[in-house]
Amino acid sequence: MITVDTNDNEWQDLLLDNIKKNVRDSKPVEPIHIAANLSVGQAWSHFTGYTRNVLPNLEVCIKSSKFYQDNPGRFPVKEFNIIPLSAVPAPSLNNFNENIEYEGDLSTIKADRGSFKGRPYRLSVYSILDNETNQKYFFVGQIPNTLSIFNKLETRKTGMSDKLVVTKGERRLQVKRFYHTYNQLVNHPRNEPCNDMIRFICYDDERKDDLYLNLLMAIKEECHLPNDKKTKVHRPCDDQAVCVLHEPDSVRDSETAMEIKEFLQNNNIPLVDSGRCGTSEIGGCCEDIKNSKWLVIVLSEESLRMSKCRLLMFKIRLFLHDRVMKHETSIISILDNVVEENLPLDLFPVVCIKKSEHRYKENLLEVLNCKNIHMEASVSSREVHQGLAWAYVLNYLEVTLKDLTERLEEMKKRTGGRQIYKKLFIIVPSSCTSKTLGALDKDINGRLIDPTFYQLTEIQYKTVAVGGIKNRDYQLIPYVLKTGDREVVVAVEYPNAVLCLQEMSELHPLSGLSNTELHHEAWKFKELAQNIIDNTPSVSNKAKLIYYDDSRLSVATAMKQVLQDEQGHMFL
Repeated sequence: MITVDTNDNEWQDLLLDNIKKNVRDSKPVEPIHIAANLSVGQAWSHFTGYTRNVLPNLEVCIKSSKFYQDNPGRFPVKEFNIIPLSAVPAPSLNNFNENIEYEGDLSTIKADRGSFKGRPYRLSVYSILDNETNQKYFFVGQIPNTLSIFNKLETRKTGMSDKLVVTKGERRLQVKRFYHTYNQLVNHPRNEPCNDMIRFICYDDERKDDLYLNLLMAIKEECHLPNDKKTKVHRPCDDQAVCVLHEPDSVRDSETAMEIKEFLQNNNIPLVDSGRCGTSEIGGCCEDIKNSKWLVIVLSEESLRMSKCRLLMFKIRLFLHDRVMKHETSIISILDNVVEENLPLDLFPVVCIKKSEHRYKENLLEVLNCKNIHMEASVSSREVHQGLAWAYVLNYLEVTLKDLTERLEEMKKRTGGRQIYKKLFIIVPSSCTSKTLGALDKDINGRLIDPTFYQLTEIQYKTVAVGGIKNRDYQLIPYVLKTGDREVVVAVEYPNAVLCLQEMSELHPLSGLSNTELHHEAWKFKELAQNIIDNTPSVSNKAKLIYYDDSRLSVATAMKQVLQDEQGHMFL
């Protein structure tokens, strides 16, 4: 925003000078705040980049393994996803408890992802010992690595401005949002091959909840074995006190709220209801909310048009911000003919449920009980670029670029000592498609698009343990770029984040992401990701994002233009 005083005779010149300065200057990264929708991008990225490729093949992989065949009845055909509210990353699950051990990997699942041909997915198998019966059980488990972005943004200070970190309350909120959004994607009716293939272990490690006991109980349940544990374990959803808020002057909302209350009471869910929460008296509402762990807000198109409701919601939002930031209240919105995108961002529900679904009350109960969520409505794609950009830089680029110079030097040796560009090129075509998902240099028929740009076979790999997966591959793909009489080698990749956007557009009935929104999100991803790179010392000057109109430009043309613009020592 530029502010000028129009009473100044030279205000137009000042305005023009300010515009020039803003265009030319590098833009700082915007501060992260509660309205940021980081978790939606994390959930969609993990779903499109991992879940859709792995879960449909999981049953065959498990049942054909020696671990399953040697331990009948003690290896559930599920993937166990551990969701710690702290979002603390862990390279291996055996870090959590001496009774958990890494046993090996299942057979590798391969899939083409963006510019990564035959990307290997290796699923780690762990054993867990019941130390009371001395019986071992086996399971496939991980902490979704994308979660670690929330912890990094809360705890890291070095090299980053304080405005680029999140508070403890925001971090917990984002983790809860991720859990519910990802749960909804995995178990959505449109994703039937993935349905009920993940057992979620959501736990509050800050209050010292026992992950070992939670995990052991869940594994035995999935093996259909009786639980002989006497110890009561705690889950984040165990504190269930629910307050139902609605606009009392809306007959429709009042009837919906009454239906919900009766249903929850019949299912033994404790309600916080002084009889005043359905009133416009802010004092009565706040007192009930203060005593609740869950706030269910009923919103219809009718009530949103009422000025009294807007005033009430404004007051409630001011009060709720403090409650949510102290992680004392989680919000669920029940939407009656209301589009989720029309909700104010700072209402920050962990999940929205549409009343139009025939089993919306059952969905609400599943959320409250931390069960698998089988909603039929679309899953939000709102501001999805935010989570994609932050995770791409801090969870992916920081790993693959950590020793970039050494990796490029190795690539240089493999390519015959050719001149090699010092940065990683990250390609963001406006269409969000890489033509084929196998390579950036060939068309859909496998023919070379541009003779001045072609891929080499000497791909550089490194393997890292992340999120409980012991062997995760990171690659650098070399291409030759001819400029005049000179040939240079460049490392180029088509990011999974952009492929995620393309797949979300193809899944429009599920995501609601239109073609127009796809292009906007791709551009915003490129802008935000480059800004984060430029402001993060560990990756600054190591990567360049290129957004180009691929309906009229080739990858090679776009890169040559960038090489001409860049100055300094560009090559190793």
